[in-house]
Amino acid sequence: APIAQSPSLHLDPPKINFFHKRSSKKNSSSISTKNMKIAIIAYNRIKPFDFKPSHRAMVKRVAPKATIVVPSNAVAASKLVSTVDIVAGFPAIIPPLKNAQNLKWIHSFSAGVDKLLTPELIDSKILVSNSSGIHATPIAEHIIGFMLIFTRRFHQSFRHQQQYTWEKDRSLSELKGKHVVIVGLGAIGTETARLSHCFGANVSAVVRTMRGKPEFIDTLVSANNLHRVLPKADFEIIATALTNFG
Repeated sequence: APIAQSPSLHLDPPKINFFHKRSSKKNSSSISTKNMKIAIIAYNRIKPFDFKPSHRAMVKRVAPKATIVVPSNAVAASKLVSTVDIVAGFPAIIPPLKNAQNLKWIHSFSAGVDKLLTPELIDSKILVSNSSGIHATPIAEHIIGFMLIFTRRFHQSFRHQQQYTWEKDRSLSELKGKHVVIVGLGAIGTETARLSHCFGANVSAVVRTMRGKPEFIDTLVSANNLHRVLPKADFEIIATALTNFG
């Protein structure tokens, strides 16, 4: 999909990426936040996603004349979206936008925007952006943690502890020397590849479009050659976007 130019309202970090089929036909850089109303959908109060005063101050620094509203629950959020110009939040809790007559921009706090890109939204002039890249470290570390669960059999060890069973497990192995196949080299895939390499794994990456191979990747192949590396994999990691822009 075409990538629109960043508008005048931007937070750095994170990098904001725009997705819109018509973005090449419109000047998205003309967005003005003067007198705009921004809804921050963060009512679930789950740490660390709570909207803090420091976050409000950050938004005010780049949009001093904008009005910021944070609904306290799902009902309030549903009523609010019909009156605001910008909605920002996690797609899972952003309410339906059918009655959002004034809406000009939706920003997803997550990388995925598949829950937002309805046919009606795609055909509209509303900008949709995401926060791709900011989740690379926590998700990559989470992936490494799961691979270590299997090589070091932590799940079995914890189960034995709960059962007061004390015996040696001679089936343990190491991540070093394992073949890790990563499909997709976005921010998450790239960081997972780098960390896997640090553990001594043999890293193969599968990309849609061939590019220069990072030094921490042993083998780089196109999607058409997935069959070359997949049979050798000890771990396969799918790090591709679910969004289909058609």
